[in-house]
Amino acid sequence: MFNFQCVLKLIAGCVLIAAITGCMQFRVTHKTNPNYDFSQIQSFEIIKNKQDKIENLQVDEEWLSQTVTGAIRDTLTSKGITENPEQAQVIVSYYVVVEMTVDTIVIDNYYSNYYQYSAYPSAAMPAHRKIAYNKGTLVIDVVNKQNKQFVWRGAADTVVREQTEREKREQNIRKAVEQIFKQFPR
Repeated sequence: MFNFQCVLKLIAGCVLIAAITGCMQFRVTHKTNPNYDFSQIQSFEIIKNKQDKIENLQVDEEWLSQTVTGAIRDTLTSKGITENPEQAQVIVSYYVVVEMTVDTIVIDNYYSNYYQYSAYPSAAMPAHRKIAYNKGTLVIDVVNKQNKQFVWRGAADTVVREQTEREKREQNIRKAVEQIFKQFPR
């Protein structure tokens, strides 16, 4: 007999496992200055925003900086924009935030195991599960170099696993940067 409650628990479990095991899906957001002429961007300069030490994750910050700037450089170059700090029209800056996050997952147990014996489903209390994890966010800003005017911002966040190997982390950072710049209007 089909058990709706078991199916819900199975689906919730699969979603939780995918989120925690590093199935690196990013939530990406963008904000664009509608008055800026993106066609004038021919070159860029990359700078790292000053930020506090990333406390929730043991990571080599020099390696992180090189990986993020390399991914930004490669992505913008593939869009036909060259890195030239002396003649750059825009400054590209970034920062990384890793914070401990707690989410509550609600599993709706509306149908109990006895619904097949009754004309009416019996109401059961939903189950709540709290899940704590590190959420990493990469924010990339593009600013007009001459007048410091906001041009564009993109951000991606995802679950960060400290145990992930360095090579996999690098792939994930590159993937995040590529997804962030997918909506860059150039």
